[in-house]
Amino acid sequence: MLDIDRNTQATSPVVGIVLLVAIAIILAVSVSTFALGIADETQEPPPLIGDSTGTYETGNQTCDDDIVRLTHVAGDTLELEETRVIVRLPDSGDIEASTTGFPVPNTTLSESEVGAENIDDPSNIFYSNGCVRGVTINGDGTWEPGTAMSFKLNSGNGNIDSGDTISVIIVHEPSESIVVEHSIPVQ
Repeated sequence: MLDIDRNTQATSPVVGIVLLVAIAIILAVSVSTFALGIADETQEPPPLIGDSTGTYETGNQTCDDDIVRLTHVAGDTLELEETRVIVRLPDSGDIEASTTGFPVPNTTLSESEVGAENIDDPSNIFYSNGCVRGVTINGDGTWEPGTAMSFKLNSGNGNIDSGDTISVIIVHEPSESIVVEHSIPVQ
């Protein structure tokens, strides 16, 4: 047999150092990933509303006048339970109202039907006495292309005059993104 003298004295310290460096790198990457929040789930993008229209309609019957109607023309379907509708009257001292849990047809914006925690209307902009058309043709709580949402404003409190502008903003709450914004002139 061949008797080969192998010098293996330096092998253990080199392997040990390599393993320590590898463990330190893996540990540093893991800690920094969690510390910087990279490991958090990515947020789903908001629905994209490609096109919508906004109108202010007047009529000569109680439930046919002072209606704001937003029509979804193109884009993604919007789940109304995930939205906040904000109405601002900038020409009347920047008063504002908002609601989540927007009502579906045959309901109103009253606190008893939508829920008091869902309405913020200190200046009484929304008219909530039975004239709200609710949302959409199909009544399933979504706003999709070809459907409209409408609500009646309370012009009786002197906040809306001809020539004013009504600002309507729809916010997708999970992403905190504005998906629709309209400035609607009052004729």
